[in-house]
Amino acid sequence: MNAEVRIPTEADREQIAHVLSTSLHFSLENALARSPSFPLQDMRCAYIGERVVATAAEFAFVQWLGGNGLPCSGVWGVATEPERRGEGLASACLGTLMDDARRRGTLVTALFPAVIEPYRRLGYELAGTYDEFRVALDALPVVDTHDLPTVELAEVDRDQEAIMASYARWLARRNGTIEPDAMFWRTRLLERPWDEWHRAVVARDDGTITGFATFTREDDSSGHLSFGFGLKCSMFVAEDDRALRALIAYASGYRGLGRWLGWAGPPNDPMTLLVGVQAVTPHDRYRWMLRILDMRVALEARGYPPIDAKATIAIEDPRYAENTGVWHVRLSAGEAKVERGSSHDRRPLPIGAFSSMFTGYLRPVDAVRIGFLDADDPAVGTLDAMFSGPDPWSPLFF
Repeated sequence: MNAEVRIPTEADREQIAHVLSTSLHFSLENALARSPSFPLQDMRCAYIGERVVATAAEFAFVQWLGGNGLPCSGVWGVATEPERRGEGLASACLGTLMDDARRRGTLVTALFPAVIEPYRRLGYELAGTYDEFRVALDALPVVDTHDLPTVELAEVDRDQEAIMASYARWLARRNGTIEPDAMFWRTRLLERPWDEWHRAVVARDDGTITGFATFTREDDSSGHLSFGFGLKCSMFVAEDDRALRALIAYASGYRGLGRWLGWAGPPNDPMTLLVGVQAVTPHDRYRWMLRILDMRVALEARGYPPIDAKATIAIEDPRYAENTGVWHVRLSAGEAKVERGSSHDRRPLPIGAFSSMFTGYLRPVDAVRIGFLDADDPAVGTLDAMFSGPDPWSPLFF
């Protein structure tokens, strides 16, 4: 690789927009419109001379696993000029992001891959899902709105903090969910000036926001009317049944030209219980990848069931030697203590495979079935108990 990887400058915004547009196939007009908000300090670019030829960027997230939040580098914008693909430029940009994130204490890094193998070589593995569902507005239950929370347009300056608090209460009981920072909330979820149909509404119950939805309209010209649309939510959150019924009633008000409501939820979304059989249909599923950056601290920071257990594992991590080796993990009433070991008679787990188990995506019994663990390894049952819980999923596609 004959390129230099470094943090971009103000003068590079237009070049970055061109690389993202060309590589990721979205409009240059859109990329240029968003370029003033590019977080340059959170980006790494590969340069040949002064020309940007590849990029990678990150968001500072918290990812919730087992009931605890872990600092997470949410990777986006991994792109290379088509003529330069295969030279390792984007991987070099991402590797630099990973190294910098690890140095500042970030424990895991996650991304949505367009391709798999380049990320596997960096230690990532499939670790959770993003699931979109749709239901026809005509299939939504009829809701008596008497005495329900009021649904109204959000005022971002006034409501952002309360919206974030509502989301934080909601997500802590789920597995794999992402908690963005305030800037992401404002620029990606609550305010999208380039989208004329974007709306953010809140359910306000006795003055407290207990639910909200951020959505846009997506063309749906099926049938006789050529200007029908669906409501595509980037967020649809309800802390309780009152907020959920209020938001359902609000969405139902778009019936007519409005055709459907779409949202992201857990793989077995409980919304299916509220409507007719099979009325809620899966629309899309995309798997995300995760990598542990710091084994000891990540294992001690994750949440676990309130059990007593112990396991010994060996890890192989070609990039970070500090992660490689034998680890003794002991749970006491769900609190983890992790120590180095000296020897282990089992083959080491690749860091990617263990990262997949760490989220709960790869179950240890399935790790045996595909050859990562031995059937007679005493750690199998212990790891299964430690990492038990709901399937990991993300409500955000970033």
